[in-house]
Amino acid sequence: MREQKRQIRRSMLTARRGLSEEERNARSLWVWERLRALPCYQRAQVMLCYMSFDKEVLTEGLIRQAIVTGKRVVLPVVQAHHHTLALYEISHVEHDVAPGYGGILEPRPEHRRPVAAGELDLVMVPGVAFDVQGTRLGFGKGFYDRLLQEIPCDVPKLGVAFDFQVVPQLPRQPHDITMDGIVTESRVLWCGPSGQGREPR
Repeated sequence: MREQKRQIRRSMLTARRGLSEEERNARSLWVWERLRALPCYQRAQVMLCYMSFDKEVLTEGLIRQAIVTGKRVVLPVVQAHHHTLALYEISHVEHDVAPGYGGILEPRPEHRRPVAAGELDLVMVPGVAFDVQGTRLGFGKGFYDRLLQEIPCDVPKLGVAFDFQVVPQLPRQPHDITMDGIVTESRVLWCGPSGQGREPR
């Protein structure tokens, strides 16, 4: 299973890194449009997002717009010594972040306002790949795996990716927490544990 995951990561990252900036920007705009149209996004008051890295779906514009419309936006900070993610609210996407672990933008220490996982009402998760059952493949560090275990079951968890990152099936372990939905530039795929194929209420 480990070697299979490694091969999938290599293939997906090669494809993602092959996107031109123009194509990445255009595809990301379509992802934002689909996200913003979702009732669970429109209802959300405290949402976990991420700062895009390594050709992931761009998020700065989405975060900026969410803050302007009154949503509280929370970003993760890697706690490398504990292999966990701490959560902090930001109020300005340009001024409140700086490069952190691995060069990923994260809330600056002087601007960090802690947020508990139980305060979130929407979670947006990056990934290297997802499958149609909601299984997520990350970089293998386990940071998001541990965080997702702390998120209340009734909070929608959305994988954010480009179309080519969604595959029929990924290797899965019993403890893996699946996404409720996956948002790409062309579709919203509902795939929560209920298997009902529709947006969680």
